[in-house]
Order: sequence, then C-alpha cells, then structure tokens
Amino acid sequence: MHPRTMSDQAYDLRQLAMRFRPAPPSRVRRAAVLAVVGGTANVGATTVAMGLVAALAESGRQSLFVAADSCGAQTAMADQLLDAVDRRLIEAELVVFDAGYTINEAVGRICRRADRVLIVTTPEPSDVLNAFATIESLTAGAARGASGGVEDRKVPALPTAKHDSRFHLLINMSPSAAAADSAHARLAWAARRLLGVRLRSAGYIQREKAALPEGISRFCLNLRALSVDTIRELLVSDCLLNWR
Repeated sequence: MHPRTMSDQAYDLRQLAMRFRPAPPSRVRRAAVLAVVGGTANVGATTVAMGLVAALAESGRQSLFVAADSCGAQTAMADQLLDAVDRRLIEAELVVFDAGYTINEAVGRICRRADRVLIVTTPEPSDVLNAFATIESLTAGAARGASGGVEDRKVPALPTAKHDSRFHLLINMSPSAAAADSAHARLAWAARRLLGVRLRSAGYIQREKAALPEGISRFCLNLRALSVDTIRELLVSDCLLNWR
C-alpha cells in the first residue's frame, strides 16, 4: 500500500469539513400579511382574526396572530414586525394583525404595508357608517380616535394603486344573506363613488354563528364555528394564501 501523500490528506480534510459544514439556510417564502380592522367596537373583528388563524392551523398551515392594537402608537414595533416579514425571518404562510378599530399611526402603517385589509362590520346602519369612516381614514390618512372622531394626527394613506385589491369586507352578525348583501352593496357603492376604492366581499357570518366577544365559553363556541364552518364556506383562508 502506497503511503498517503499530503495532497491525499488535504483532500480527506476538505471532505470531512464539507460533511460538517452547516447547510445553507433554505429560502423561506415571504408570509402574506392580513390586517383585520373593525369598523367600530364590538363587531367581532378580533374573533374573526383568531378564527382565521385557528382554521389555518386545523388545515396544517403555519400562521401567526399579532394583536396589533396592543402596539398603540408604537410605530417602531409595528415596523419591526413588518420588516421581519419582508426579510423572511418569520416562518409562516400568513401573518394576521388584529388591528382593532382605532386607526392610530401604528395601525395605519400596518394597513399600508399589509397585502390585504379585511374590514369587519355588521349590517346595522350605524356600524356600516363607521366602517365607511374607517376606510376613509385609512385611504385619506386621517387617524380616528376611539370615539370615532378624526384626530389631528395623520397616518400614511394606502397607496392608490393598490386600493382595488387590498380591501375586503366581512359582514358579521348578519340575520340573512340578503341583509349582508345589502350592507356590502351600500358600502361598496359609497367606497367606489366617494373614495375610489373597490371594496370586495369576503362574505358574511350568520348571527347564530357570529363572532361575538361575550365571554370565554361563548368565544370558544364561536371560534369553533368559525374555524370549522364559516371560514371554509367563505374560502377566506385559500384566498389569503393566494394573495401573493
């Protein structure tokens, strides 16, 4: 047997090093970002957002729920979260921001950078008006306070070029499909004529299955109804994952 040369040993060392070299990081696909916004208080936006995340989890899809309204006016925190999404540091197919119903600067930034904005309201006339005011605030850049009034502070408006594809409307607590269709038609007409926004329908949730913040047991019951029935009927989850 011939003695091993220095070149042979160097080759063996290179092979050994390659065996223990850390594998290159796999290319993580950028997560889709959805901002769920309540047209006003107590319309079930948070439960809808959590129900959507639960539905995705049941189907084996990775998602992340972020209570964005807890960020308050801390725009830096919101920007850091969204920067992590853009840099593909979050391994999830969908990031759902529960943006609450107070359109402050942080929520405005989230909605501006989200792939889609889901407005949640009910067929009640006052809730429909508040939902329109929310869309107007986001598109015009005016920040609404919790009382529904327009604050002096301004937030970044959504890019005009994306208006047609960013806004969807979900009617919650609807007594019937006809009532939901009527509410959507009124809002869609006003948004198109007055704001230049195409407001697409994300369907409706019937009153008996509605997402209502009425305590833990009621919340769990509605969450189960959303994840099993409503979300699949509306096909919201499939649509969201195709928004890229």
